[in-house]
Amino acid sequence: DSFIDQLLLDDIQYGDLTTRSLGLHTQAGTMTLVSKQGGCISGIDVASRMLNKLGIDFQANYRDGDVVPENSCLIKASGTVEALHQAWKAVQNVLEWCCGVSHYTHQMVSLLKRYQPDAQLACTRKTVPVLSLTAIIAGGAIIHRAGSAESILLFTNHRRCLADPDDWHSHIHTLREAAPEKQIIVEADNRQQATLAIEAGADIVQLDKFSPAQIRQLH
Repeated sequence: DSFIDQLLLDDIQYGDLTTRSLGLHTQAGTMTLVSKQGGCISGIDVASRMLNKLGIDFQANYRDGDVVPENSCLIKASGTVEALHQAWKAVQNVLEWCCGVSHYTHQMVSLLKRYQPDAQLACTRKTVPVLSLTAIIAGGAIIHRAGSAESILLFTNHRRCLADPDDWHSHIHTLREAAPEKQIIVEADNRQQATLAIEAGADIVQLDKFSPAQIRQLH
């Protein structure tokens, strides 16, 4: 339980500043966690316990060790928008890391068994959590966002919960009034959204999955 608590507190100890600033405390919503590439999955049990800690209703469609096809919905959850956003990144991190390790391990075991059916693959313990941040700094990078309470990041899931998702000026104004000491970071999914965010006065526009060529088109 203490480990589960720490996984959550690392990101949400003081809540989700963006959601709170937008006034989305009690609005109901749903969240789906999907394995885009498929493969051997894990982390479902830990993710489920994290969601349960936050009082979120959920349905886990698979178990640790299952091999799933591409775009499989691993977990579907429902609850308040505030709780869902508090859970989202922390749970996603657990699933991404666990599924990545279990999938690569599964591939190695399959390859090993092909040549040595009776052989076993042994692994030493490898832990990541907070150490990943120190490794990033050592590698010469900076920390973009250490937690949901220390910065504002407006992304698509926030806007979908608002009355007019495309009223960028209003959303940025609301956030700037609620958190005047923070820079307003906005995530854009395409060129049109990026243009709207820039025109609305966002301090930083996060270009999600843009290619270098697409970024140059915004100049």
